[in-house]
Amino acid sequence: MVRRIPSCLGLFVVASSTLFIATLDARAKECVRYSSTPLGEQVDLLADPMPTFESGQVLTSFGAFAVKLRPAKQVVYPYKSSNDHDAGMGAVLAIEYVPAGTMRISLSAHARLSAIQDNVTLPQAEVEQTEGCPGELQAIDIRSAGGPLILQLSGSTQPRLKMLVAPAPPGLADGGQRELLRARR
Repeated sequence: MVRRIPSCLGLFVVASSTLFIATLDARAKECVRYSSTPLGEQVDLLADPMPTFESGQVLTSFGAFAVKLRPAKQVVYPYKSSNDHDAGMGAVLAIEYVPAGTMRISLSAHARLSAIQDNVTLPQAEVEQTEGCPGELQAIDIRSAGGPLILQLSGSTQPRLKMLVAPAPPGLADGGQRELLRARR
């Protein structure tokens, strides 16, 4: 009987780890925040520590980063939008280059977001929440023409939020599964 306990424990560990890996694979398909390495390992792109930027800074590329917000009334917003830029906490960031195609912008806290490219505010498609994406409280898709991108944030209640700017999952990037999205300007 003593020998069966360790073997049962081993089976439990194998079953639990298999279930955990299957959960990560499912999350990787629904969430932009999970990525696979060439070796097949899952990586959480929004895990700490991560680079932190402040309003007015320029990022060289898209990716995962934290944004230190300040009172929106102290932020200089270069583009007017329908968002109330006087409310809550905010920031303005520029990304030097974003490739052409559908990009997903995920936030760890709620905020009003405007994405500007070539002096035009890009239309946004709000992505409905999925339970498989913990830590992503808000996500939008935009269609980039390629080139620099300006992000204007306002209305957040948090002094710091995490942001992930990445290509949208393939099922959405080609126009499929559009029932998950609601168009919003």
